[in-house]
Amino acid sequence: MEAILSFIEKHFRHPMVPLFFMLGAALSLLGITSGLPIEGYKELVTTNDFRYLSVALGVICIAIAIFIYYNPPGAPAAGEGGPAANPAGDINSPIALPSELLLPWPARRDYLTQYQRRLLTYLEESGDIRFSAILEAFPERASEELFYRLEQLRLLGFIVYEQIGAKKADPDAHCYRLSEAYAAEVREMLSGMTVRATKK
Repeated sequence: MEAILSFIEKHFRHPMVPLFFMLGAALSLLGITSGLPIEGYKELVTTNDFRYLSVALGVICIAIAIFIYYNPPGAPAAGEGGPAANPAGDINSPIALPSELLLPWPARRDYLTQYQRRLLTYLEESGDIRFSAILEAFPERASEELFYRLEQLRLLGFIVYEQIGAKKADPDAHCYRLSEAYAAEVREMLSGMTVRATKK
């Protein structure tokens, strides 16, 4: 039984597909033929009054089978993410974004720890800055921890990273700055603060 179900799922994606298809084919044949011979029984026939109904039901069943084949129950819809929506190796498939990346910037900033907010504020005030300068500004933190914190900010979309030169071990070879989207948000916030201060 398991082998049969495995065969059906492999070739038809869902057990209901062959069921609806065969039912639809049988109903359609009943409607357009004089009868279906069944071994051990007389022919299975339908009356003239129900021929059109039989064909219509057959077509509907076949349409349902086709629909289930291309939209099997339980499969995530396009854009919902999950393994079925993002098969390995298919870079064009839709993927699920972390919920934090769907938040507006102020709410996303609230997710940061106090130390990360300090670090981000420093980057907001500094513009393009080398990793060596960040190390000098936060001497109480190890370089590995700072790099980890900066990487978190980068993954959240606040900053971007650029390597300058080929020596990865050189702190001056790593440059950070605000992402274009977040920099625009910062400029908008500063502009709003300036307008409010002017009105006062």
